[in-house]
Amino acid sequence: MFDNLKSFDALVPLLPKTYCYVAIDLPGHGRSSHYSKNVANHLLDQVIAIRLVIRYLNENPIILIGHSFGGKLSAIYSQLYPNEISRMIIIEGSYLNFRQVGKFKSHYKDYINQVCHTLTEISTKRARTFTYENGFSAFISKRLHGGITEEAAKKLYKRNIVTVGSGKYQSRIDPLLRHSICMAINASSSQDIFVKLPILCPTMYIIGKKSTLPSEARELLLKLIKLNSRGVIKIVEGGHHVLSDSPQTVAPLICDFLREKCNL
Repeated sequence: MFDNLKSFDALVPLLPKTYCYVAIDLPGHGRSSHYSKNVANHLLDQVIAIRLVIRYLNENPIILIGHSFGGKLSAIYSQLYPNEISRMIIIEGSYLNFRQVGKFKSHYKDYINQVCHTLTEISTKRARTFTYENGFSAFISKRLHGGITEEAAKKLYKRNIVTVGSGKYQSRIDPLLRHSICMAINASSSQDIFVKLPILCPTMYIIGKKSTLPSEARELLLKLIKLNSRGVIKIVEGGHHVLSDSPQTVAPLICDFLREKCNL
């Protein structure tokens, strides 16, 4: 989350030339529009955005490559539309965040309060401005899941800001993306989701040895992929941003995976 299509800049040139690669800025990210300022947006709204892009491309089946939040969305999409996905590659992704049913009230009230506060700020306050240097420093320090190289960060940062004159900039990122809601279900229900909505396509899950993803979310995705007889898991040197920091590490794995016959 908060990244944009520039995450793939260094990786795509290293991948097989026999494919057409389409990278997107999800709503509220990079240079894509925000959702309405009067309502919150949900994870499924981002899945809808992916659905619209795939329908527009009118190419089936397709291969999904998702990093981080994009990996989460890719996994969910493949569960909902299994016949549309021929293969899937998830790099440092996670899965749906579950909460115990007993925490339903407190979690949802916290979420509602946070969203209401942000919506009020959007409607009553002017967007904050900053210098390029100060904004970049904040961008680096606020990475959700570990550090990133300066070169890779600059590509993401430049696409996430807009100039407002006099050497000042504003963020393009939708502030509502800071808030996420979890599903309040019990353990048996989550298991039912895995069994009744499996990932069916050949899937590769790449994890960095220095990954800083929350272990709970990562373990859920691992569990889901391990139920897939055509799922493979690769551990590589690097952290959460291995995709952009060290594309030469993951590119050979992806190339081999794409060239394999579908008999995994």
